[in-house]
Amino acid sequence: MLNNKELKAVNDAAGPNDLMMLSGRLAAKGMPRLPTDVLEQRFSSVNKILPSLNTHVCATFIKGNFDATEFTAQSASTMNSFNSEEAKAWFSVARAAIEAQLHRSPLIVLPTEDATRSIVKIAKSMYAPQSKEFIARLAGLKTASDEDACATVRTLYSQGNFLPEPYRGYVARMLLTESEGNEKI
Repeated sequence: MLNNKELKAVNDAAGPNDLMMLSGRLAAKGMPRLPTDVLEQRFSSVNKILPSLNTHVCATFIKGNFDATEFTAQSASTMNSFNSEEAKAWFSVARAAIEAQLHRSPLIVLPTEDATRSIVKIAKSMYAPQSKEFIARLAGLKTASDEDACATVRTLYSQGNFLPEPYRGYVARMLLTESEGNEKI
């Protein structure tokens, strides 16, 4: 990334740390522009990382105010344990997202109906009491504690990761693309 000429052209006076920060922002903005199969690669990796995060950082995945610096600091040990295939996938997705943002690739927006169908699929994959609790936590996310929000995120990632296609892709898009990748209601 530090040798990417297009990235340097965006801010040619930037040092290595500035370029890394810029690349992180561009990658986040580029995620909604990526094809679903690429997002699914990141989806599996984040599912593996979630247990290493404290509840506050974990909760920001669904409540907003995601802090990439905090995420990186807390997930470093897990990311260092990635095998070569997982590491390659992590960085190739980041690179693809940066390039998608720099090239202004079109946004791919998940329709609300597909997101809803995916949530229902996750809920149906659980036993009744667990399913009801999951749906209740989803309904109360705006006011949820970090603990409840984190539990909801962990459920979405872990259960969503086992869904059949196309639902797995829908959940990946719903979770990894923030508001730009989801249809506005």
